Amino acid sequence: NRDFHFDVTATITAYTNKIVSLPPGVQYYDGFTNAGSNRIGAFTRVAPGHAVGEFFGYQVIGYFKDSTDVNKSPTQSGAAPGNFKYADINHDGKIDANDRTWIGNPNPKFTYGFNLAASYKNFDFSAFFYGSYGAKIFNYVKYWTVFPEIFEGNVQKDLIQNSWSPTNLNPKYPQISNTGSFSSTNVPNSWYVEPGSYLRLKSLNIGYTISPAILKRVGIDKFRIFVQGANLFTITKYTGLDPELSGSNLQDQTNFGIDLGNYPANQKNYNVGVDVTF
Repeated sequence: NRDFHFDVTATITAYTNKIVSLPPGVQYYDGFTNAGSNRIGAFTRVAPGHAVGEFFGYQVIGYFKDSTDVNKSPTQSGAAPGNFKYADINHDGKIDANDRTWIGNPNPKFTYGFNLAASYKNFDFSAFFYGSYGAKIFNYVKYWTVFPEIFEGNVQKDLIQNSWSPTNLNPKYPQISNTGSFSSTNVPNSWYVEPGSYLRLKSLNIGYTISPAILKRVGIDKFRIFVQGANLFTITKYTGLDPELSGSNLQDQTNFGIDLGNYPANQKNYNVGVDVTF
C-alpha cells in the first residue's frame, strides 16, 4: 500500500577494555568509592588482564544451614546459621583476604539501540529503544535496606518473609540480625552483584497531520497534533530502581556500575503538543 511507510534503523556498540599493564612494580589498584568503601572496603580492583572497574570481593556460595555446616566448613569469622558462606578460593581451610576474587564486570558486552518509524495516510509513529547487555551492577542500596543494624527501620518490605530461617534455607536475604560481621555486612561480596542488562523504550511519538487542503483555507502550511511518552517500560532482571546508572563521580573512571542510590533516570513522562507551520 503506497499510503503505508515503515523504517527500521539500528546501532550496536561492542566493548573490550581489558587492562594491558600498570606502572612498573604495581600489581593492582583497589578502587574505593566516595560512598560505601569507607564502610565495607574497596568494591573494585584494577589489574592487568581484567576490565576497568571489575568488582572484587568474596564469592557467596550460599548461607550456613546450621551449626554442623559451620563446623565442617573452612574457618570464617562471624560464621553462623543464616549468614553468608564464602568460597575458599585458595583451599587453605580458612576464609580471609586471600580468598577475595573477581565477582562481576560492570562493562557491558555491547549496547544497542533501534528506531522504528511508520506512517499511514495522515498518521505517523516513531519509537526509540535502547538497551545494554552483559553488564553487572553492584547493588549497594541493599546494604541500607536489608540489614537493620545499618539503618534501623529502613528495610525492604518483604524482608521478614524472605529472610533466612531454619525453615527457609535458600531465601533472598540472610538472617535478620542487629549486629554486623565479616559474614554479613562488613565486606563486599557477590550477593550484591546483579545482572544489569536491560531494554528500555526511551521514547514513543504518535502524531496526526491535518490534510493540507483543509489548512490552506486558513493560511496554515502544516498542522500536526502529537502525543509523546518517555521511558514507558524497561525489561530487566535488576532489582534496584534503575539499571541505567549515572556516574557518581566523574573524576573517577575506575568505579562505576555501583548503585549508590543515585536518582533514577527512568521517570515516565507524557506530553501532548502541536507542530504548526505558517
